[in-house]
Amino acid sequence: MNRTFKILEPYVSYCIECLENLLQSSEASWTGFTPHQVKVMFHLACARQPSLLTKIVEFWFHHRTSELLTLEEYIVSSPFLWNEPWSAHITPFEVEIFGNLYYESKPLRELFQKKLFNCHPSIITLRSALQIADFLSSDSSTLDTFSMQDSLQRYFESSERLVRGHLDIAADPLSHSFVEELWELVPGFILHKKTIDLESWLGQVCKDDEEHLNPLACAAVQSIFTRNPQAFHRRLPGWFVCTFSRFTRRFAEDEVLSERTLASVKEFGTSSYLVDLTLKIH
Repeated sequence: MNRTFKILEPYVSYCIECLENLLQSSEASWTGFTPHQVKVMFHLACARQPSLLTKIVEFWFHHRTSELLTLEEYIVSSPFLWNEPWSAHITPFEVEIFGNLYYESKPLRELFQKKLFNCHPSIITLRSALQIADFLSSDSSTLDTFSMQDSLQRYFESSERLVRGHLDIAADPLSHSFVEELWELVPGFILHKKTIDLESWLGQVCKDDEEHLNPLACAAVQSIFTRNPQAFHRRLPGWFVCTFSRFTRRFAEDEVLSERTLASVKEFGTSSYLVDLTLKIH
């Protein structure tokens, strides 16, 4: 099997393209695969995470197809999840696996916990860890859940410097490549990290958001006030005025408001009551 995958490796993109051409026409063709085909498709999904193949794997889980017996056994032993270099990060595709098999497979729970413990701080793994935290937030009653949450907190602790550093870089208005993606993660990070200096974070998100044409920190400010309505930082009043001014400018200059502007307005509208309350208190 490993030899087969080594032969396939230089041709992964070509194999994916061929499979997508064969399978994209109908969901009726998404089942009935041999065990070997299931393993090859899973490898390709792990290697490139093409949307169609990941949807097919999701289809197997949702419809409890015959492929699951092979897939569940292979996931636990797959080198493409647990061995280097794949063991250094967790992807959204793996989170889908985690959500479907977490309660069914104790070995898988233990493997994910061990993998998270060894993961290096990165944006892709942080996004996946936050998705896992969302998944577990509704269930904190079992020992396995407590253990996994401890692993998540250790990962969040090791990632805080990464997030703060990237926010400082993203404060540059010329930095566009990952700015919105990063800001989308900050609210969840603030909500899920148990040990966190909320007032320090309030100061940083206000400072790093001031130069953007569209306010990006509204959801992060909302997360801070959700955890502590009494939080305050001296930068908050200035950010509040600057944010209102930017909205006014967007309304005046843009014929059609962008999705980002509309999202920011919605987030600001939710958090502005708390901001106003805090300003009155202080």
